[in-house]
Amino acid sequence: MMSDDTASRSPGKALERLDSAVIGQRASNQLSDEALQSFAAQYGTEMQIAPDRALPAYGGQGFRLGLVKSGILLATIELPNDRRQVLCLYCPGNLIFADAFARNEGAKFKAVGEVTILGLNDQSFCNAQAQAPGALAMLLSEATRHINDLMLHSAAIGRLRSEERLATFFLELALRIAQPARDAASFEFRMRRDDIADYLSMNRDTLSRSMSQFRRDGVISFVNPNFVIVQWKALSDRTPLAAAMLEWHRNT
Repeated sequence: MMSDDTASRSPGKALERLDSAVIGQRASNQLSDEALQSFAAQYGTEMQIAPDRALPAYGGQGFRLGLVKSGILLATIELPNDRRQVLCLYCPGNLIFADAFARNEGAKFKAVGEVTILGLNDQSFCNAQAQAPGALAMLLSEATRHINDLMLHSAAIGRLRSEERLATFFLELALRIAQPARDAASFEFRMRRDDIADYLSMNRDTLSRSMSQFRRDGVISFVNPNFVIVQWKALSDRTPLAAAMLEWHRNT
């Protein structure tokens, strides 16, 4: 028989225990998110990026620090022999620290759908530092959140099986951009399968088979080509990172 302690550490049990807290926490996070957007709007310049448009990640992208206002932006790097890796994805409310890709000519930002960014160039960034010193703590907090997301993603592509990676991916999106409910979450979904495969370091055929299996099992369903519904518990049962992801989002 499973002990209470063991049960509490299983992803499914963790989800049942935490999903309400995660949903409730979303509302309390709005104040900090609004403060970050207000800061970016005051010192930044709004930029529109067309669907599938790629920008160099350093030198010519027009910003040193950027806040994603809408859409999803992918950070990618080109590899030899026509290979590519999607390093990370930026959702609305996420900060982009362009210096993290400093002078890497193979790194680019690619828009998924139409993307709007509030971008700060070198001069506006210096002005912000001088005029709003309290913003530094806010930027460090967002940087910490981004690093944590990167660490979880690194664990996913480094140690998880294909279906576990896919479940982690959908849970990540659900936590970051979905309209949540008790048992399910829904969100706009425009990422191409090539982008998903390159983000999860998966073969395209393997990804297609896993996606089809998820649909047959009722883990995900598509209302139309650009809108997906995911089931909280079904996702959590398929990734060992569920408890860590939920705990992190509950506390940030």
